[in-house]
Amino acid sequence: MRMRRPIQNRAFRALKYAKSMLDKGNYKEAAETYEKIADGAEKRGMFKQAPNLYFEAAKARLSASQPDEGFRNIKKGLQILEDTNRFGTLRKAGQISISELKRFNQEEKANELQLWLDKKLADHPQLEETFKPGTAIRRDSNAKLPSNCLNCGASIHPNDVEWVSPNSIECSYCGSVISTIN
Repeated sequence: MRMRRPIQNRAFRALKYAKSMLDKGNYKEAAETYEKIADGAEKRGMFKQAPNLYFEAAKARLSASQPDEGFRNIKKGLQILEDTNRFGTLRKAGQISISELKRFNQEEKANELQLWLDKKLADHPQLEETFKPGTAIRRDSNAKLPSNCLNCGASIHPNDVEWVSPNSIECSYCGSVISTIN
């Protein structure tokens, strides 16, 4: 088993804490924790995890009736996706974020985000992620995923995972490899 550095241990504890605050309905505390983790991930160049952490912070802010802060977190996450040329993910995450804003009755912010997204994606007609040779994984069609990451507790969304082998995925939040359930 690979030993984690102390900073990784702190990040895992913080992720678990944020998830527990979310589960308890303490949305403001969850948002603040997710924001700290996202900022740290971004500073460390963890551009794969940082957007998802900002999106979690945004959901918590929206749940805490803090739409301006939630919108800022959404924009931070989307900006990282744009800056790292992940336009397919930018489009998908943008549409999900627009739906979330509407769900929280933030129509004006949803419209503003739609305009921003349309402008950003207009320059990039090819929306597929940059494909790297050797990354195509044929997953086991019978593979079932756990509902949460066993390391950080984050929810696993089956349509939004990266398969690293036929029977394992990478957590979008902490980067841990998670095996499928037999």
